[in-house]
Amino acid sequence: EIVWQWSVWDHLVQDFDPTKPNYGAIDEHPELININFPPISVTDRAHINSVDYNPELDQIMLSPRHFSELWIIDRSTTTEEARGHSGGNGGMGGDLLYRWGNPRAYDRGDASDQRLFWQHQTHWIPPGLPGAGNILLFNNGFEFPGYRRYYSSIDELALPADGYRYRLPADSSYPPLELIWTYVAQPPEDFYEVFMSGTQRLPNGNTLIANRDASSIFQVTPNGKIAWKYNIPRHYHISLRQDEAIPAQPAFGRPDASRLERTVKNKIYRAYWYPPDYAGLQALDLAPGAYIESDQDLLDWAIAAIAAGHFGEPLARSRFDIYIYENIIIYFKQPCDVNDVSADGARARFFLRVYPADARDLPAFKREDGFENLTFNHSATQIQASDDWCAALQTLPLYPIKRVAAGQFNSSGTIWRVDIDLNE
Repeated sequence: EIVWQWSVWDHLVQDFDPTKPNYGAIDEHPELININFPPISVTDRAHINSVDYNPELDQIMLSPRHFSELWIIDRSTTTEEARGHSGGNGGMGGDLLYRWGNPRAYDRGDASDQRLFWQHQTHWIPPGLPGAGNILLFNNGFEFPGYRRYYSSIDELALPADGYRYRLPADSSYPPLELIWTYVAQPPEDFYEVFMSGTQRLPNGNTLIANRDASSIFQVTPNGKIAWKYNIPRHYHISLRQDEAIPAQPAFGRPDASRLERTVKNKIYRAYWYPPDYAGLQALDLAPGAYIESDQDLLDWAIAAIAAGHFGEPLARSRFDIYIYENIIIYFKQPCDVNDVSADGARARFFLRVYPADARDLPAFKREDGFENLTFNHSATQIQASDDWCAALQTLPLYPIKRVAAGQFNSSGTIWRVDIDLNE
């Protein structure tokens, strides 16, 4: 049951067509949202990637990524008041009580005034922690189009509170102009994550950071020193040591294509620290176990099993031999050469079409087709090759499978294909 609701659609302004609703001067209505911003073609113009609630103020903070802003709205309103422009503790109904990060969004600044760039996890620092009541966020540093920054930062700012509202100087943008605290790597471009990621203030004053593509979690002290770091030690099917470099590829969103970033399968969205006495941990067995880093490499294991004949003959032979073990399909070739890996010089992708024994096991929108497609990139991160063999793995769905179609394709079409009836 929906007990309260707020919609962007009820708080718009536009200066494009005076014959249409919500017409007005953008800079005269910072409490409203310019429907024509940002000036890019996106289906989800706001793309709100985080929501935080402040029970003391009864306010909600939103993070609309494509606006490169944070918004604060009044939760003390009724749903009817939230549709309008008056009511609630702030007296503004559902209009924006506060916004910060990109004054261009309400025509009170230019590119030089922008402070946020596709930010994530905007939130109030909770009571009892250093900086309580301030805003902490992961400032990704990317904006499309017209890339302006090529590094990420963790930013903390103090709100210009005035009761339940926020100070806005006449003909100016919302303060503050300066941050309370920020973390930037040295050099700055060493810490750069375009998407997702998050941050959390800890009781000892350190700040926890989750770095999405680097698949790492680390703590920085108030003076910016890294106090602790953990690299999630899995790269596709490969175990990695904490000090082992993750394979790199050209970075998305950088003007210099020669720059590299680490791109791993187990991207991390957020991370949270919990104290040892956290109630939710008390019923769990927290005794140390085996190291994740010591897990056997799944691809190495598969190759060894094939070489030893543990899987018997392949279920199908084509350009690659196909083996299936439990819920893993293995594409294997020995010997192989550069043409097998690069598909005759053209970038290729493996495909896997899975037909379940019962179509009801499929997601509803796939039941009419009767199969599920699993397509994955043919790249150095998903295929391993040695001097005399090459192989790739893909996990199968856990529901009972009747048959699969496997193969490779590129922009010119299908390179090879095999059909395997698993009932035989």
